[in-house]
Amino acid sequence: MNSGNSVFLASHDRIGRQPRVTDSGGMTMSEFTNNDATIKVEEGKDTDSNGSKTDVGRYLEVFGAELVGTGVLLCIGCASCIAGDDDKPITDFHSALTFGFTVSTIICIFGHISAAHLNPAVTVAFYVLGHINVPMMLVYFIAQIMGAIMGVGVLVLLTPEGWIKSDMCVTQPHDNLTGYQAAGIEFVATMALIFLVCGLSDPRCAARQDSVPLKFAALLIALSLAVGKYTGASLNPVRSLGPAIWTGNWNQHWVYWVSPLSAGIVTPLFYTTCFLRGGQS
Repeated sequence: MNSGNSVFLASHDRIGRQPRVTDSGGMTMSEFTNNDATIKVEEGKDTDSNGSKTDVGRYLEVFGAELVGTGVLLCIGCASCIAGDDDKPITDFHSALTFGFTVSTIICIFGHISAAHLNPAVTVAFYVLGHINVPMMLVYFIAQIMGAIMGVGVLVLLTPEGWIKSDMCVTQPHDNLTGYQAAGIEFVATMALIFLVCGLSDPRCAARQDSVPLKFAALLIALSLAVGKYTGASLNPVRSLGPAIWTGNWNQHWVYWVSPLSAGIVTPLFYTTCFLRGGQS
């Protein structure tokens, strides 16, 4: 069983948000406030309160964090899916615990830099919630895709050839499931993950952030153990993409893009409509 996952840290400091638009001296000006400074976007140029340019540097910062974070997740997580000795088969707990605790550790490392999305579905949710803009969303996507491919590639390079199987770390639906059933399972499981993202990004939860890594670890382990037997518990398009590219196994691969991304759109819309008061986001 594989647990492919991503995460979010409810810290939006200096991440390219969809801004609040105001007017300043006849010039279009956008701004938002974070813990460090008021970031202003004027005619496409981001500057901090001291007037220094931040846009390119910020994009590179996020790109690097997501590239390395996603690569580490796939490399370590998929390593847990490889049985080195035939007489010592891996169990469901191997991948569930490895992916869950790897995610929580990556949050501790990169959460304050990029919010440690590691997952396009989480990035889409951030966009829908209004925490990032389109250019920043694309930066996340590119970094996550490249990181996933590189992470699995490093693992393949470092693993004995005899240990590499055609289904190494590949997520694919159980043979008894239809494609639509598999899509439904992935959608519901990813919704649970995105609900956690929404809850932790809710302003009312701002004082309860210390245990964020453990919250994600607990949920991802639970989801992996629950739905791993159905679909491999991907919940993350790039978690499925990396192994598929290196093994050439594309069985029902569409499920792992359509369902998580759909959940990344639907869940925050539902949350903001039903649970956020006064337009908070």
